Amino acid sequence: FHDMKEYRPKKALPKKAFGQNNNVNANQTKGRAGLISLGSLLLAMEADDFVLTTASNWSRLMNELRKNILDQRCNGCTNMVDL
Repeated sequence: FHDMKEYRPKKALPKKAFGQNNNVNANQTKGRAGLISLGSLLLAMEADDFVLTTASNWSRLMNELRKNILDQRCNGCTNMVDL
């Protein structure tokens, strides 16, 4: 498990339009935060059982990968619980 706190911006960023702070965060971490997120996604895709909330974009991404890639390869061997 890797704590993401060290990759978050060090000081509060001014409020901007939605998504504009993402580039600042990516620059501050030199892309490391995104790399760790993708690594976490790859590790999560090794599971057979998933507890997700489809209100979350990240969970929806995981669920689509689960249904369209994992279940296709193993004939529906994964399970998902939506909170």
